[in-house]
Amino acid sequence: MFEHHVQLTDVVGGEVTYTWAELFRVPGFAVVSQTRAPLPPQGLLEGLPAAVVEQARWWEHHIVEVLTGFPPEAGSAATARPQYDPASLTLRQREVEPRRVSWRLGYLVSAAVSAAC
Repeated sequence: MFEHHVQLTDVVGGEVTYTWAELFRVPGFAVVSQTRAPLPPQGLLEGLPAAVVEQARWWEHHIVEVLTGFPPEAGSAATARPQYDPASLTLRQREVEPRRVSWRLGYLVSAAVSAAC
């Protein structure tokens, strides 16, 4: 897998490479199972000021939801909220929502910072 591409291999070894955007538009393509990436160990935040930990957790929650469509605490039966649904929105479109939320909560987040996450 490259930064913005995914390479698929079929059962007989045939390979095809798509951008993520192309992949989700391929007729018949569907995500049939989802394995969520484990979150980093909690110990990495030990010793940091409470405000820093709170902000890190806030970012972690939104980054996971932007990338996967689901917040970290979502169960296996959860459905994606419309503003984070990878089946209907591109990653770029999903990046916009946490920026809107952050502005409402008083965090000033530029598009460059949002895109880098």
